[in-house]
Amino acid sequence: EHTTLGRFDLAAESERFPPGDASSGRRAETPVKDERLRVVLMTMRAAAELARHDAPGPIAIQTLRGRFAVSVGGRDLDLPTGSLAAIA
Repeated sequence: EHTTLGRFDLAAESERFPPGDASSGRRAETPVKDERLRVVLMTMRAAAELARHDAPGPIAIQTLRGRFAVSVGGRDLDLPTGSLAAIA
């Protein structure tokens, strides 16, 4: 049996949770948290950085707006708007 864990308008959610005035320039909200799946919506101001980050399993990074530069295993990935990277 399949259960829906949630349905989200990501553009609206990112407007609802802007990065604000925190010195880090970013904000993270977790709309889905299940034992096998966690979805984190991260909003960031331009030029904000997220240092080394570890996750307990494979992750996907999808750029909704703007551009991300991600380093994975010594490789640099450029993720412009609309792109998706899946990382083991």
